Amino acid sequence: MSSLIPDTIQNDETLVRIIFSPYHVRVNKKTGKIRGIKNSAFHSIPDMDEVSVTRINYSSFDVCKAQAKKMENDSKEYQGFAVIKYIDVIESGAFVKVTKTIDNPAHADIYYNIIKKRGEAYPAEILLVIESIVSKSTFIEDPSPSEDKWQGKGINDLTNF
Repeated sequence: MSSLIPDTIQNDETLVRIIFSPYHVRVNKKTGKIRGIKNSAFHSIPDMDEVSVTRINYSSFDVCKAQAKKMENDSKEYQGFAVIKYIDVIESGAFVKVTKTIDNPAHADIYYNIIKKRGEAYPAEILLVIESIVSKSTFIEDPSPSEDKWQGKGINDLTNF
């Protein structure tokens, strides 16, 4: 299957980022409901310059959710996905590279050409890039995060995307 996925990303392709709480979501303190994603959803982990995404045109929400469930632990709980068009990432000032893996042949990484050390903040210009990416992303909350399969709408059913 990996050989069927092109090594070039098309402008209209959709990228999916797995979203976890508490790291990636803003929660209404009164209602406890998620009200959006934080900029940290698109921060790289320290000492690296890669934000993992999946090219959903060559995958599915079920596959993404299965990956998310493997990554869950006591400190992070899967909540859903942030979706964004490839062209929106590029126009925000970031870069995307295809990084196929055995487990995820549709894998790619968003990167900023800067490696942030643990405890350091991103420079202001990179924070603006990340803010732009977040503002252009659509958060899709999983209606049944504890279930194994995706129960929500498909990517083609989203009216505001």
